[in-house]
Amino acid sequence: KKEILISAQVNAIPGHLPHGALIAGGKLFNVPDDPQKDIEPDFDFSSPDQGTDMCVVGIAADAGACGHYRLKFPLMELARLGAEVRVSQVTDLEDLDMRILKGATHVILSRCSDRDLFQVIRAYCDREDVTLVFDLDDCFHEIHPENPAYAFYDPNTEFGKTNIKNMESNLVDSDGVIFSTRELKAYYDYLVPYSHILPNGLDLEDSTRPWSPS
Repeated sequence: KKEILISAQVNAIPGHLPHGALIAGGKLFNVPDDPQKDIEPDFDFSSPDQGTDMCVVGIAADAGACGHYRLKFPLMELARLGAEVRVSQVTDLEDLDMRILKGATHVILSRCSDRDLFQVIRAYCDREDVTLVFDLDDCFHEIHPENPAYAFYDPNTEFGKTNIKNMESNLVDSDGVIFSTRELKAYYDYLVPYSHILPNGLDLEDSTRPWSPS
C-alpha cells in the first residue's frame, strides 16, 4: 500500500480522516503560528509515489460542510488515484499565500464571492497556464430568508447585490464550473453552459478508514 502523506490533521483520530458530518463546524484548517513560516497546505493528500503529473489545489471559502464534501473528500479520492492534491481555506485576499498555487495544473475554487481574490488567482492561472474551476452547490440568487447565508446574498441590500454580482462574474470568468445537481446546472446554464455535475456525497466510513489510496 502507498500511504497518503498528511501535513495536518486537526480534530482527527491519528491516521484517520475526520468525520465531516460530525465536526464540520470545528477547526479543520491550520493557521501557522509564525507568519514567516513557509506556507503549507492545510491538508496534503499526495502520495509519495505520484502516478500522474496532475496537481490539484482546492481552495475552500470555509471550514464547514462545503469545505469537506465539495473539496476535501472528493480530492482525497483523486489523490488515491495518484494525483498531487492540496486543500486550503482562503476566505479573502489577505489569507492567500501565492506559494500554495505553485506547480498546480488545476485550481478549484469553492463558493468564492470575493472578486479581488478571484481575480488574483485568475491572473496567476492565466500566466501559468493553469485550469481554473469554480465549484458551487447553492443557488445564490434564491436563498431562503431563513438560511444563515441569506444576509450575504440578500437582493434587497447593496451588500447582497454586490456578492451576487461577484459570484456571477466569478462563475463566468472560470474555465469551467462544477454544480451539485442537474437543477442547479440548469438554473445557471444561461451564465455558464460549459458546466459539469458532481453530486454531494459523504462516505460515513471515512471517520474510521485509514488514509491510503486503496
